[in-house]
Amino acid sequence: MINVDAYMRAKQLAKKASLDTDTVAQIAKYLEDYVNSLPPQLQNVAIAQFNGKVYTRKDLPLLFMKDKTIQQIWLEKLRL
Repeated sequence: MINVDAYMRAKQLAKKASLDTDTVAQIAKYLEDYVNSLPPQLQNVAIAQFNGKVYTRKDLPLLFMKDKTIQQIWLEKLRL
């Protein structure tokens, strides 16, 4: 079963006025829970390409934590 609740919690946290390191880590954890609940074929869908490397949805939680550019892009998406 797809964990939509985890995605909605990530969206809710992303809308906070200020995001500290713990909040970013919690959003990444919710994204990981969401992605892990998806069927494998949806986990492996390409979602971005940077510097010639293709990233899948499965890569998102780690990228969200490690890459500030990707973090900002996904925060904007989550805030919609």
